[in-house]
Amino acid sequence: MSGMPSGTARAGMRATCLLTLAVSVAAAVRAVRAEDGIVLMVQQGHSPGQVILSWSGPGNTFDVHRGTTPPVPTDPETRLDTTASLQWSDQPPDVPIQYYTVTGSDRIRRPVDVLEPYVFLLVDSSGSLSTTTGFGPPGCPGGADTRLDHIRCAVAKTVEDQGDAVFGLGRFRLTTTDSDCADGCVMTGTTCTGCDPSTGAGCTTAMGSDGRFEVLAPLLRGGQPDLIHWNDFTCGTCTTDPGSNPEFSIAGMGPIAGALRGVRRYWQGLQALDGTTLWPAGPGFDPIRADPLRGAFLPGGGQCRPYLVVTIVDGNETCSAHGDGTAAAAALLATDVDGSDFRIETRLVGFGVAPGDSRIEDLAHAGGAADLPGAGEARYPRSSGELTEALTELLRGATRSERCNGADDDCDGIADEEFPGLGAACDDGVPGVCRATGYRVCRSDGAGTECHLTAPGASPSQETCNFLDDDCDGAVDEGCGGCAAAEICGDALDNDCDGAIDDGCSGCIEWVDVGGGLEIMRFEASRPDATPNATGDLDGGVCSRAGVQPWTDVSPAAAATACAMAGARLCTEPEWHRACAVVRPQVYPVVEPAANNGLVDFEAEDHLAATSAAAADGVTRAFVPDSTTGFSSIGALAAGPDTGAAVAAAAAPTQSPRMDYAVTFTQPGLHYVWVRGFATGTASDSIHVGLAATPGTSAPGRTIILPLTGSWTWARIGTPFSVAAGTQYVSLFMAEDGFRVDRLAVTRSNSANPPTLTPATNGGDWAFASNPDSYVAGACNARDLDTDAGTPGDQDDILAAAGAPGGQCYANHGPGRQVLDLSGNVGEWTAARAPGIHPIRGGGSTSAAGGIACSAATVAPDAHFAPNVGFRCCR
Repeated sequence: MSGMPSGTARAGMRATCLLTLAVSVAAAVRAVRAEDGIVLMVQQGHSPGQVILSWSGPGNTFDVHRGTTPPVPTDPETRLDTTASLQWSDQPPDVPIQYYTVTGSDRIRRPVDVLEPYVFLLVDSSGSLSTTTGFGPPGCPGGADTRLDHIRCAVAKTVEDQGDAVFGLGRFRLTTTDSDCADGCVMTGTTCTGCDPSTGAGCTTAMGSDGRFEVLAPLLRGGQPDLIHWNDFTCGTCTTDPGSNPEFSIAGMGPIAGALRGVRRYWQGLQALDGTTLWPAGPGFDPIRADPLRGAFLPGGGQCRPYLVVTIVDGNETCSAHGDGTAAAAALLATDVDGSDFRIETRLVGFGVAPGDSRIEDLAHAGGAADLPGAGEARYPRSSGELTEALTELLRGATRSERCNGADDDCDGIADEEFPGLGAACDDGVPGVCRATGYRVCRSDGAGTECHLTAPGASPSQETCNFLDDDCDGAVDEGCGGCAAAEICGDALDNDCDGAIDDGCSGCIEWVDVGGGLEIMRFEASRPDATPNATGDLDGGVCSRAGVQPWTDVSPAAAATACAMAGARLCTEPEWHRACAVVRPQVYPVVEPAANNGLVDFEAEDHLAATSAAAADGVTRAFVPDSTTGFSSIGALAAGPDTGAAVAAAAAPTQSPRMDYAVTFTQPGLHYVWVRGFATGTASDSIHVGLAATPGTSAPGRTIILPLTGSWTWARIGTPFSVAAGTQYVSLFMAEDGFRVDRLAVTRSNSANPPTLTPATNGGDWAFASNPDSYVAGACNARDLDTDAGTPGDQDDILAAAGAPGGQCYANHGPGRQVLDLSGNVGEWTAARAPGIHPIRGGGSTSAAGGIACSAATVAPDAHFAPNVGFRCCR
């Protein structure tokens, strides 16, 4: 079978999209992708020769055409039907190959980068959910401190945040004659008096029947609003009428086995055995048969799309023998629909239940979880935050996305389509003849590609005049154009051919140790031939000297190249800021102490490493400086730009910006991570937390969700990390943009109280020799300094390095360790926050007082250069 996208549009359609697919009538599931990434899928029908076409769209109308030769004319003679359905069944004539074309008045779309799981949330509705949690009200407006309200809040937030899933909602069946919920709904649940679940004695068939289950919101793509309405703490009716804003209620006892039997019947497209309606026939009923991928199975068996029943209970079975529940969970693993077995896994959450409950663990194992020695397969949250984290963890492995592994992981008919560089030529980046070349292959973790070197480079040799870089230093035929009259300082070459490199250049670069193993240039960078009145012309090296003009009119890329020539690099923003404010940087790795529960803490901006990343919307984000009132030390960070985007934990390694903090653990065992963050709303209140021996190689295992307090707030992961001794990396990944983070801590303590930490210093506000927290006009070269008193008016010229009058414009790191002109004179490039986003720190000669503060920053694009922007290097 082959796909042939057509380029013809039907007249009169405003944004027609065409797909043409050649179909072998006997074919298995296949798909074709058009030029713009759209997918049309075909699979065998239920009867011989039947063909089923599937696609997705925004709910408008589509025309389906059939023909025996391509392209299929899009005219009334070939049109099978005009339909709003996203699936079409056809019984074509007995011709081996048919061609189909689908046209639509809007773009037909099927996102194929992530294959959404179908997730049915079966939530306990027994009366015991009125019990208080002791954690206070949940973070949703209108909620009280009850198990019910904590569960409702977590369900609403999970459904809202987890966009890569199709959700349904059900509960233990309740009945009522009360239609007015203004004074609370009077509900009737299942009564199982006399039932002994441990033996089954007194437990009647009716108590555990499949009719004890009811669907509140069916499995429908785009049906999240219906689930949220059931849990939004506003009530319009006590009935289940979805159009009247019903609300989740509780009553009665807990028929877990009966509910699992009922949910299996719902997946099969059946009502209860006694005729009780689980969900009316129509949209959302019979979810497996309505799944366009129901016929797509993995090579190893099992359907392609994951099917889950997440069961949230606050206790054990009360209406059937315990064995009935495990049998019902096991039966879901082989749910028969039209002669095919579909695996529906049951994942258990024991809300407010002591961890390791044997009955709940039995249900989890029966529902498909592997019984691992010494580990619990169920989750046992106690609050809405912990439940949201638990649900996120349970769903994390269910979302199927394309991996780089030669397989069609997302079942769109194409393997490895998310890795366009696969097979492309590559090299190891080594300069000159030493460069090895090869082609890109899949990484072992499937998360990306790497360069597989097939042609090794040569060994470096003495440079000869042959138009090659023989010594692999990045320069071709250096020294072959004759000797220079004088040595060029800072380029690491013997320019004057006297056998000595950079001789006479001992003062070309002055470095200052600012602590933590970091050195920074004492003065702004300058060209080797700079003078007191001119910036110079030579750019083959870099210096840092007093009394000469700084190197300006330089792009960020050229500044980085100049630093590299000196064996250095552009300073990162935190390094530059700490040098300016005289705050020592963190030394990594941090060694866990034996005392104080092993507590270690970090300023968020003092990360070991930070990376930017582009999410599915194509926007590159990074953790950028933030100054929300109340931060500690020199500032906080925020995930930005803030456009309302969210990244699931499974996609975080490739789509989330990340910050890493290295810890050498001396005490193996359980460790908690705390984060001090600030959330402005539910769209910016979560962050992913990972722990790994190699940062960024696996999905973060935990998610922290902050309460909306309107201030900086500590919150911790609900489930601790199990840590082995040795150096590992705590990593923060963006979950939602706009999240602000100030500080984090790691501890062995399981206390629910935030750690007590020593307040961190923020250092000085300006790089002044004394009183750096009080602005001194004229101390540095800013707008208020007239650089030429003899000329009428206020002159704001750029001064030579260390030229500010009074000699007080420096950050004092100790005797002989002064760093000059960090405030004012010229702005200074620092390392990029993200591709194309380059920060300029320190202000310049035309900046006001606030513009030359250590915290002041602006950003500019790749191609920016200006006469008032220079740089300095770190190493």
